[in-house]
Amino acid sequence: IDATLNARIGVMVPLRAGPGAPIDQWAVRWAAAAVMAAHHINNRKFALITNATNLLPADFKVELDLQDSFRLPSVAVDHAVSWGQQRVHAVIGSYRSAVTGPLALAASIYATPVISWASSASSLSDRDLYPTLSRTAGSDAVLAEKSIQSINALGWSRVGIVYVNDAWGRGFARDAVSSASDIALRVVLSIEFRLGDSSSMEQAIRELAESGARITLCIAFKSDIAAIAAIADEYGMLKTGYAWIAPEGTLTLEAVALSPNPESTRKHLSGWFTAAIDPFDGEQGQVFQSVLESEPLLHLNHSYAGSEVAASIASASCDQFCSLAYDAVWAAA
Repeated sequence: IDATLNARIGVMVPLRAGPGAPIDQWAVRWAAAAVMAAHHINNRKFALITNATNLLPADFKVELDLQDSFRLPSVAVDHAVSWGQQRVHAVIGSYRSAVTGPLALAASIYATPVISWASSASSLSDRDLYPTLSRTAGSDAVLAEKSIQSINALGWSRVGIVYVNDAWGRGFARDAVSSASDIALRVVLSIEFRLGDSSSMEQAIRELAESGARITLCIAFKSDIAAIAAIADEYGMLKTGYAWIAPEGTLTLEAVALSPNPESTRKHLSGWFTAAIDPFDGEQGQVFQSVLESEPLLHLNHSYAGSEVAASIASASCDQFCSLAYDAVWAAA
């Protein structure tokens, strides 16, 4: 750390799905949590990290460089190289495992520590491939195993798996298939679809229906879940006798709002299960939410991400990734 004890931390957040796209309000919340962590570190506020009084030197401060990944690996790699050349002390990010992997590889060239708050693909645990990568989020290997065990505990003996064909989806499906084989739960079909491709989703759901799968583990992002549910309904897979399970973060109000027909989507998703290994609720979630709402974040963020993001932060609510992003900045410090 340089002589002034100021640590420079790059933060990679998927604020938009691409240049010119609208801002993702959940990503705004994650950005707000990261900024709040920096504010707490710099002002020695220990409401959430209660044992941190003696962890940091008295004059230690952090500076954040918040950047939008646009959910693209190439953009993340460009920023990782730039940050490496600038000798930032750490990088926080990203959200998708398919983005965090390349980001961590590029950062490792400069021996830059990377801490992801949301990427959960089990492949990212490979220390030989990603020597400088750490996570505050857990591995999908755990959630996949618990999802399969829950299906088995409910008395179901057969399951179908449909998954997005990126690092997260493939890894989750692979872990689920492995966990199913350990307890003799039969996977009748495991099939992928392309992100945002409705024809690919339709083909996958059609093959699931033809396989006779009644219980489906659906590994998809919230941006695709409405389309998948509508297609499943067309193939009669949402009626009595069927069940759908999705990982945490998928069945959100935003997933409904993203749908061209929110009322229909709400009906389609009404009977789905959510598999969550670390739900953001109870006292922990209430305390975090109250602290976020009480902080003067609005004026802090103009220098990070511009007024469009800053104007949304004051009313932002949280999910579990907010607390994990907050923890990632503290871990880096």
